[in-house]
Amino acid sequence: MTAVQSRLLGTRACALAAGAMLLAGLLAIYWQITFGGLVLSGYDAQVYFFPYWSLASASFGAGRLPLWNPHVFMGVPFLANPQAAVLYPPNWALLPFEPARALSIALVGHVALAGVNMLALVRSGLGLTWAAAATAAAAFAFGGFFAGQAGHVNQVSAAAWIPLLVLAVDRGVLGSRRWWFVAPVVVALVILAGHPQTAFVGLVFALLWSLVVGYCCHEVITPRKRVFASLRPLLMVVASLMGGAALAAGQIFPALALSREGVRAGGLTFDEATSFSLPTEEILSGLLPTYMHLPSSTEFTAYVGIVGIALAILGVVKHWRQVRIRLLLIIAISAIILALGPSTPAFGWAHASIPGMDLFRVPARWLLLFVLSVSLLAAYGVDAISAGENSRRHQLRLAVAWIAGVVLLAVMALGLALTQPELPDGVAWTWAMVAVIAVCFVAGSVTRPRPVFAWTAAVLVVVELVVASGPSDVRAAIPVDAYDVRGRVLPQLVNPQRAGRVLSIANPSFEINDADRAVLAEAWRDRLGARSWEEFKTAWKNRDILSPNLPMAYRLETPDGYDGGVLPLSSHTALREALIPGSSQQPDGLLMNQFDGLPSGRVLDALSVSTIVDDRSDAFETDLAVFDLRTRLLVNRLVEMKGLEVPDVVGVALMAAVESTGEEVSVRVVVTDGLGVRHELSLFRADGSSAIAVLEQNRGISTRQVLVSTMLVSAGRFDGVLDVRAVAINPEGAAVDVRGLSLLLQDGSSVGLPLRVGEGMTVEFARDVTITRRTRDISRVWLPPSVRMASTAVDAQRELASSGLRLSEAAWLVVADREPTDAGTIQVAFEDLGILRREEPVGLVSSGYQNQLMRDFGAADGWLRFNGVATATIIDDRPESVTVEVTTDGPRILVLNDTMYAGWRALVDGVPTAVWQANLAQRAVFIPDSGEHTVTFEFSSHPLRVGLVVAAVAAGLLLTSAGLLVWRGSR
Repeated sequence: MTAVQSRLLGTRACALAAGAMLLAGLLAIYWQITFGGLVLSGYDAQVYFFPYWSLASASFGAGRLPLWNPHVFMGVPFLANPQAAVLYPPNWALLPFEPARALSIALVGHVALAGVNMLALVRSGLGLTWAAAATAAAAFAFGGFFAGQAGHVNQVSAAAWIPLLVLAVDRGVLGSRRWWFVAPVVVALVILAGHPQTAFVGLVFALLWSLVVGYCCHEVITPRKRVFASLRPLLMVVASLMGGAALAAGQIFPALALSREGVRAGGLTFDEATSFSLPTEEILSGLLPTYMHLPSSTEFTAYVGIVGIALAILGVVKHWRQVRIRLLLIIAISAIILALGPSTPAFGWAHASIPGMDLFRVPARWLLLFVLSVSLLAAYGVDAISAGENSRRHQLRLAVAWIAGVVLLAVMALGLALTQPELPDGVAWTWAMVAVIAVCFVAGSVTRPRPVFAWTAAVLVVVELVVASGPSDVRAAIPVDAYDVRGRVLPQLVNPQRAGRVLSIANPSFEINDADRAVLAEAWRDRLGARSWEEFKTAWKNRDILSPNLPMAYRLETPDGYDGGVLPLSSHTALREALIPGSSQQPDGLLMNQFDGLPSGRVLDALSVSTIVDDRSDAFETDLAVFDLRTRLLVNRLVEMKGLEVPDVVGVALMAAVESTGEEVSVRVVVTDGLGVRHELSLFRADGSSAIAVLEQNRGISTRQVLVSTMLVSAGRFDGVLDVRAVAINPEGAAVDVRGLSLLLQDGSSVGLPLRVGEGMTVEFARDVTITRRTRDISRVWLPPSVRMASTAVDAQRELASSGLRLSEAAWLVVADREPTDAGTIQVAFEDLGILRREEPVGLVSSGYQNQLMRDFGAADGWLRFNGVATATIIDDRPESVTVEVTTDGPRILVLNDTMYAGWRALVDGVPTAVWQANLAQRAVFIPDSGEHTVTFEFSSHPLRVGLVVAAVAAGLLLTSAGLLVWRGSR
């Protein structure tokens, strides 16, 4: 065997060893997902990404590109939301899998990709050994960043490409032409992966790397030539960024247009941008693995292991003169400083001075650069112990310098530990033990460098990080059952015949009932272990109460939503503020958190809500019936709940609060059936005609509540089975403090009635959840008899809030300040693409059209009033198309209670007509005459069309240029 063959075989063996090491670490950390049949857990994974991936999968399965999402926020763009990652090619390969499993596969696949890309960077870019490459890959892929961000699959996907991006710009600035064609593709993948902040952070790192390496690593002598040579990296970065942006233009243009209309338009304030900054008292628990515990937020998790840090210090000491080492050290320190947010002046300066910094919050995410930099420094440290060509004296000097660096870092860590709250039990001792092992190993390796020590270092890094991943979410996988449409709740809600939206106001802190918990425990608890079992129960509850975005996964619609990015739209926030004063103080806060009880009928009408989901903590079960205690009513005269449709009723039960058990209560309940016949029952009677129970105060309602008053419960039965349409309560004597009212059904169950005069509502009890239904038909289309022309959106919001009118009775339109002809063609085009922010929202009524309407309807006071009969019915309801049939005996304005957004157009009987913005956020069109009309709303994305054309042209140019390069090289 020749020397060349021996080296080749040795290189292959080392490459296989590095790959095997990464595979072993990957399977050790993610074995539950890869082999255990379980799926990823965590709040964001379940209530954000699972719904988005479910809807995308269903849309592609139906042969439709998902442009519009009607399921959250009363309708918002879908593809334009970058976090949906609709145009990210690797996600397309996962479409055949069910969404919960696809998320898990995407996570594991991108962690593996991160390791492979880091191997390539260290071997091909830095030219270090395979052992060094394996160490860096393990520290990066298995470190705290990927473990902490496991629930943010888009963030993991974007971060996985950053080492390859750095390799591409590194090779490109040093003269390799083929990497000039790779870099734009990688930039596009980073952008399309769906996390703009990670893309921004990664591009900043690549920019700094290319500029410094390009300036300092050219073999030129004079400063003038060096400056000239440094233009290459600048050109490389600009070309890569522009080329990548062009390839991703199909995502960028719609996302830009959406961002101009979202709550972050114009940037975040300093206070908003610094939310989730790394607390100074959690620096150690974030940058060092605690092995048993997690920081207060997974956003703060950014460890590479104590062994990794020891190796990184060795890399700095050994290769201090190299420019890459100094750059990596500066970036690692800067990342920590930026992650601290307002604790240092640096973030404030960056927020005010660096373009793009004011678009993102969670400064702790800059710790990605800390993990990346320290991982690369650790590779240099392993390289220092790979061979022993240095003299004994040099080795001793290196050991002394390394020990000095370790002691300095240890003293700083000790100082931090003394100034922060007490660490969890055992963490400090564990750190000390691992540190001793790391110091002994590295010290011995430095004094006697051997290749075997380098591989041992890589193994130690992998082992430590596998152990450190123990408390992370990736080690708490759950059964896919938590995502299924099963149980007693979702089947009652998934009803295509039921109009209206669903609103969840449930508090997820309730405990699962004993019966369900016993069944789940028998099937899963022993298999899952303690942490996965707790995560499974939490996911089960989130599913049953339809936590914010889950209606999207189950094809339901809600006015609420959860994003944390560009959504909700500012118009949605304005409407919400008009309906619920004070809600705009947290623009992207959950709507469900704005209510202490059942929302008012006016709010529910304005949001077209027909069903309210709540936890059962305010429901109380007795031997006679189950009562809904969320509302109370002091009855001193006849009150009536109308508009009911409850079949199979055999009786009624009432709960009343009294000061003492001796207090006399007498109530007559009158029930009206479907034929209009009235049936009466007298309750709380001692003559035996009704059953009575006494409940003393302090008796538990649920695990979180107790009765605060003494309660009397009485129930009576009718002679037959009734179809109830109305229930009236009439006190026979003194006023009665009624706390609960239920109808007894033929099957032995009961239906609660919220104590609201005039509101037709029923409450169904489904294990841990209550489902409140509004019994009258809820429509998303209105023909309001009165329409108001407001001069500004502020005026419309103020009038809408103060009027007290329901939006089906009155609507507000806003008049534009300028005519459409006032804006230049280029300005309008740039506004449509999101490059410029619109001076005025789309859908405003032109002043000329306003004057015409005022003349035609004689509306001197600004109100347009319409008389006569008119009806509107949705006959075709699809995400990008809604068709309404209208019958009217005169001109009317039709309001569709879906979000108004650029890209929606309307046709009345096939003729295009203007779409106006009604009530700050909804769509409206003018029906010009009487008769039967068909109104169609259609959505298309002009930014997407332009972006796809740009991407196609960019791809053609890139392929042509690459082909020419290959052709010229082959000549």
